[in-house]
Amino acid sequence: SWVQMKWQHSEQEELEKTIKLSLDLSKKQLVHIEGDMEPSNIKGLNWIKNSCYIDSVLLCLFTQESIFTESLLNKNIEEFHYDLLDCGQNREEDIQNKRFIQTELRSIQNFILGNTEEDIKYCSDLRDLFKKCHSLIQFSTKQPNDSALFLQNILNILLPDETSHVNHTESIYDTNDNLVDFNVYTNCNDSIIYNIPVNIVKDISPKNPKNIKDFLVQQIDNVLERNDQIFRKIENIELIYTPYLIFNVTRTDYDHKNNRIKNIYKPIGLDMMIQLPNGQEFILTGVVIWHSGHYVCIFKFKEYWYFYNDNTKHKIIKYGTFDNLIQSIHKNYNPFKKGTMYFYTPTNVIPKPECN
Repeated sequence: SWVQMKWQHSEQEELEKTIKLSLDLSKKQLVHIEGDMEPSNIKGLNWIKNSCYIDSVLLCLFTQESIFTESLLNKNIEEFHYDLLDCGQNREEDIQNKRFIQTELRSIQNFILGNTEEDIKYCSDLRDLFKKCHSLIQFSTKQPNDSALFLQNILNILLPDETSHVNHTESIYDTNDNLVDFNVYTNCNDSIIYNIPVNIVKDISPKNPKNIKDFLVQQIDNVLERNDQIFRKIENIELIYTPYLIFNVTRTDYDHKNNRIKNIYKPIGLDMMIQLPNGQEFILTGVVIWHSGHYVCIFKFKEYWYFYNDNTKHKIIKYGTFDNLIQSIHKNYNPFKKGTMYFYTPTNVIPKPECN
């Protein structure tokens, strides 16, 4: 859209001067713009000691209807194949503790959607349950944490059998650029979160703009040594199946010269719809945004877009269309430059392929 094109402009000064700042976080006021922008009936959890990374992810997930979310909340834990116990000293205890987590997540979803009279204001009970699981104990504390890491570990214990599938195409050339070997194979990834490393994000520029769907195919160009000979190996990696499409964009890098962590605010264009080669279709339904150590999110519920900040009086604000939201949201929460997780919900069902 024209909004995305403007946000991708290298300097963006002209646009930022014309943005209508409808959310004044310092005064905690809602400024009305075009149409009816009353707060939503959707509820969000309140901030409690760095819980924003949990609260924002759960809102993006639980405002969407999908087979994936339904499985996350209701799949029979006893069906899982057990190699490693994570939430108990024996299989029975492990199953019971995972069920407790599922039950609390269902309660949180019902609270978010307004389907219960139970007033769940905080994620404190969920954090207490995390203490019983080795891979989740780091999220039981009140320390800051990473939103994608949190979601990945939740999926590992509640949906361990869900995988994404990627196609690998390997082309090997000699020093004269002659093709000497060619291989195609499919891998199953344990993670359904599609990670975009910081080196790819850093390469974004006005001459090399990127939309989020451009990351679905990644190319790796390496030198290969075989039998004392040097070859060039070009590997193309393409996502071909996933039960739910979630991008995790790394926007921090270590500045060795100044001995500090620096943020990478390169703009990434957002595709409202993405189709994979297998015919799977996904629509954009949420973006987790990170600014100054705090996570917020934008999300779509039914046909409208909303903004959520768990640490303000007006936690959820309805903006209506996506363009209205983008024109009105504070520049600190620019989803093109500061988005770290992008949620795409499937709109159709494709059979899960086999892995080679």
